[in-house]
Formats: sequence, C-alpha cells, structure tokens
Amino acid sequence: MGINGPVVVLDNGGGNIKLGFGGEAAPRKMFPNCTAKPKGERSTLVGDMLPDSKEISQLTLRRPFDRGYLVGWDLERDVWAHAFKAVLGLGKQGGLATRDCGLLLSEPMFNFPAVQAATEQIVFEEFGFNSFHSAPAPVFSLRRMAALHADLPAAQAGAGVVVDAGFSFTHIVPFFEGQPVLQGVKRINVGGKALTNYLKEVVSFRSMNMMDETYLMECVKDELSFVSSDVRHDLKLAATRASPHRREFVLPDGVSNFRGYVKPVAGAAAAAGPGQLSATPAEGAAPQPGPSRPVPSTDQVLMLNNERFMVPEVLFHPSNIGLDQAGVAESVQQAL
Repeated sequence: MGINGPVVVLDNGGGNIKLGFGGEAAPRKMFPNCTAKPKGERSTLVGDMLPDSKEISQLTLRRPFDRGYLVGWDLERDVWAHAFKAVLGLGKQGGLATRDCGLLLSEPMFNFPAVQAATEQIVFEEFGFNSFHSAPAPVFSLRRMAALHADLPAAQAGAGVVVDAGFSFTHIVPFFEGQPVLQGVKRINVGGKALTNYLKEVVSFRSMNMMDETYLMECVKDELSFVSSDVRHDLKLAATRASPHRREFVLPDGVSNFRGYVKPVAGAAAAAGPGQLSATPAEGAAPQPGPSRPVPSTDQVLMLNNERFMVPEVLFHPSNIGLDQAGVAESVQQAL
C-alpha cells in the first residue's frame, strides 16, 4: 500500500511484462509484451491473452519495443489497458480504478528523454494514475537482493553488480552506495530476441523450416534451453549415440495438439540432465504419451541436442554469431 493507495508494479520488458501489486510475493501474471494475429483470422490476441491461447503456431507478432526502446505507444497502450483490467481488475464495476493507484514502472538503461516524457503523459493523462515512479530494472533488482540479504557487507554498502539479460540486449550494471555507476555500465548486443532468431536459423538449417514460427520457437527455447557449466564436456556427450541432452518437441498439429509438448524420455527421472524440465504437456496440448502410448507417427517432431546449450552460449561468446563484442564474463570484469 502506497501513500496514495495501492501501487501497481509493471516490469515493462521488451519481450515480457510482469504485472502485479506492490507488496505481493510474486507478479500476478507474466505475459508477452506484444499482440499476435493468427494466420487467416481477423481476431488479435493482446498481451495477457497469449499464455491462455490454445494455439501458438503461425502467429504474426507486433511489438511496441524496437531495439530495446519503447517506440510504439499506440500498441503499448492497448497491451497495458487490457492487462490492467483483465489481470488486476482495474476499472471493473465496484473495483479499483487507476486513479486510486500509483504506478511503479521499469524502464531501459539510458532511456531517451523523449520516451520518458511520452511515458509520463500516457500514465497521467490517459490512464490517470495518481502517482508515478520509473527506474531501470537493475535498480529494483539490487534493492530486492539487498533487502533479502541485509546482513551482507555489500548490501549495507549498496554495492553490487547486476546482469540484466533482456530481450534486445544485456547490460552489466555496477552499483555503489545504491546508485548505478553509469561510467562502468557495459552493454552486449545480445538478448532473448537474438537467441530466438539464432535458434530458428539453426533448427531451420538442420531439421525443418521454422523461420516463420517466432513465438513457437520462443516457447521451445524457454522450455528446453539451459546454460552449460562445462561446454566441452556437454558437446562430447551430445556427440554420443545415447546423448543425455537429446530432446524431442512434438509440434502443434492444429487438431488435438495446439501448443506442442516435450516428448517424454525413457528413464528421464533417473538421468535428469541440466536444464531438463517436466515433459508434461502445456495446457491445450495433447495428452502426454506414456510407455504404452507412443507418439503418433503422423506428428511432426523437432529434435534438439546441442542446440539446447549452444544457443545460450552466445551470451558468453557473441562472436559465435559474428558480433565483435565481449561476452558476459569479460563484461563483468570490465565493469568492475
């Protein structure tokens, strides 16, 4: 509860939005910051509708962010307005209104003054919030960690380093006395968008053409990717016939399987590897086949092996995709 009523907390990322009320343990919902139009349909899915959508293939996405900065305010306004009402219940009859609440908003590092001015205008004049504060996401991250570990000397000094791996790029932000040391901030031009595009290219070259399935491949990346602690060792394992990293993702068929799912692996519980997630089908997917129920041969299956950890490895070695930049480890060292 803020001074002027409840505070809406909006982590407005280029890829995803996290939305909730201040004081709650976790966001009420995380959803893509975009709109999506299914192929051949007139209807449009707005932001928070996407995680609940039955079908995720053949979607045309529109995002309000471009190269890490908010440029499409008409689109962003629609995403926010729908989420405030559907997720938080603001504006519903008998409930809270935006004028009863304050807004706490995250923004990109080195945000442009023109974008900040437009944000303030939208927040106050169009949504009618009674108070507003924005700051880069790493500021909130450091303060949260300092509150959780208040006994640490670094927390008491307000010192630390935040690695903010975002949608369009990654920032390494050093802090002292609770404030970011702007001269030490390092930026890597690799984020979730670049990783998804790289995965699409690799899979399309090695297996089947997935270049038009951006959102589906984002879901595959989020479900199956992991960061290897020993890349050379994992590459050797992936090259063997019985690779523990090999996973098969059953693609949506648009009939009984709308979201796709990870095909279960025999003995997966005993041989769980890094990054392995549950093979339970997502909501709206077909029932998961068991030992006595094999995956139908008519299903299209996408097989991933070393792609699961070599795609995230781009964060540590941007030269893998032709970028002449330092990776996360070197950038942290430079920032300090």
